[in-house]
Amino acid sequence: MPRQNGKNAVLEARELAGLLLFNEAVIIHTAHEFKTANNSMIALMNRIKASPLLAEVKGGAGMSADDDLREIDGFRTGNNPAITMKNGNKLQFAARSGGSGRGFTGDLVVLDEAYALKSAEMDALLPTMAAKSIEGNPQVWFTSSAGMLDSDLLASLRAQAQKESPGRLAYYEWSTADDADPLDRDGWYEANPSLGYRISEEFVQDEYDTLVGETGSDEGFKRERLGIWAKLGGGGIIPAKPWAESAGDALEVETETREIGRVAFAVDVPRSRDSASIVMAGELGDGRTSLVLIDRRVGTDWVADRLAELKEQYDPVAIVIDELAATGTILGELRRLRVRVWAVKYREYLRACGALFDAISQMKVTHTSQQELNDAVAGAGRKDGESTLWKWAGSSHVDISPLVAATLAFAGLHRRSGKSPEGGQRKLIVMGR
Repeated sequence: MPRQNGKNAVLEARELAGLLLFNEAVIIHTAHEFKTANNSMIALMNRIKASPLLAEVKGGAGMSADDDLREIDGFRTGNNPAITMKNGNKLQFAARSGGSGRGFTGDLVVLDEAYALKSAEMDALLPTMAAKSIEGNPQVWFTSSAGMLDSDLLASLRAQAQKESPGRLAYYEWSTADDADPLDRDGWYEANPSLGYRISEEFVQDEYDTLVGETGSDEGFKRERLGIWAKLGGGGIIPAKPWAESAGDALEVETETREIGRVAFAVDVPRSRDSASIVMAGELGDGRTSLVLIDRRVGTDWVADRLAELKEQYDPVAIVIDELAATGTILGELRRLRVRVWAVKYREYLRACGALFDAISQMKVTHTSQQELNDAVAGAGRKDGESTLWKWAGSSHVDISPLVAATLAFAGLHRRSGKSPEGGQRKLIVMGR
């Protein structure tokens, strides 16, 4: 369900029932970040402390709501944070990571903020619960707002729920229709069970005005407040407004003319290897960079020959590929055709992603509003790389290879050492207005 609708209160009720009614010895509450898990723990501790349930906590008898949390034996807030009841049952809180799930063995495991859940985390978790499956009755609870573009694991659960026979899965979702008018207040109530109780209509209207005003897009509002999944309603990290306003004139290049205009090409092949995209980046006289999707076809056997043609025709300052991507397999064919390329390394690509993001945000990029490139920009997420660097993230729903190729071409054009090896003369002609 969308945020601020009481999801955590539902979890609190389930966890307390497990500790006090169902005699569940170990309950694990996890979130994608420690801060989120810790906030849930402190909220539940305060709720218990302000109620008669405090007497059921280890060391809680005789304590009061005025006492510090740290003075109650059953409330551990430092390392290995947990709530321990006087019956011995325990609720532990933890942040998830790729391997941390191996320690999550419990009668109940809660996976909050499941939109960020990764397959590696589930691979580590589920086998640990196998020992409980004969004598006990283990449960896994997933709670989340609407899925992001890379929420593949959560999306698979949703798809299972929509099958005729979902098995032992119980699935509840509060959302409105995918094509709903975001200003339809009936849709607000459909997606938000707490509207009118914990959330006001005025607050939702302010949310809409703020989110749309900042980004020029209603996609964030659709996901966060209407429960529309990112694969249906967008949700990329590139700000929609500057990208839309940067759409403009087509760019063409003519050779053997009086004026130098530097261009670069790049190619990207998705992991599926079912297609390839070639993008040209060109300098404009006003300091902007033009991005044009030059070619996009099924398969990859055409790529090397096409790059050789573009090299002869335009004399680019760089032809760029990602040496670690699927594109790297065409390097041998490019060498045979005597096409020299810049094979970017991992950190170079990470820096290029940030550089293009900044250029788009600052309106230093122009494009021709080609649908494939628009879709890639709208659907690209973000995945952490090294240190503060990051890269574009796609999903099974969106092919971001045109954006990846644009990123590489942008980097090739602005590479400090990137000069035309033969000093070719060309003129950039802007077609249109």
